Amino acid sequence: MIPVKKTARLACLLFLLFSASLAAADGLSVTDIKGKTHSPFNDKSVKGVALIFITTDCPVANYFHPTIRRIGDAAKEKGIRVYLVHSDPDTTTKAASKHASEYGISAPVILDHDQNLARKHGAKWTPEAVLIAPDGTITYRGRIDNTYADYGKKRPKPTKEDLKEAIDNLLAGQRAKKPVTTKPVGCPIYFLKEKPGK
Repeated sequence: MIPVKKTARLACLLFLLFSASLAAADGLSVTDIKGKTHSPFNDKSVKGVALIFITTDCPVANYFHPTIRRIGDAAKEKGIRVYLVHSDPDTTTKAASKHASEYGISAPVILDHDQNLARKHGAKWTPEAVLIAPDGTITYRGRIDNTYADYGKKRPKPTKEDLKEAIDNLLAGQRAKKPVTTKPVGCPIYFLKEKPGK
């Protein structure tokens, strides 16, 4: 028979190992185009992560870069990390770097050549934002704001700042039972089996 103290220690060790494996499963680790690896949820000060899916040649996504930069800069001070993700398998490091320079992108840029990030988080458009809480739960998925009502229908300025509002709600601890979703307007992500010529 195993002594009670040893049994308790063993149970505690198993719990810690299980908790660690669960944290790893819910974690996020990405490498940017500069070769730096980011594991934001390893930092307990990080309150959330926003993945924003883009392409180099989508005019709608390119239009939003000043807004994305403004949101990202403000959110970083509050513990939210923003990453821009290219899920087009044909986007090279050189092309992504040039694009980042041309549009003044300051957030880390990720190449999602295998499209795992897009598939895992349900992204189908550019630009499309996915906001993730530290436990791995998606709290928001959709447009940056409603500047574009539809294709060719652009407002002078947005009347709804969806991503900013979602970040504010996450920071305030106001989370819906299901992810809040909005319909993005932009360019579709062509997944490998769908891409013309593939």
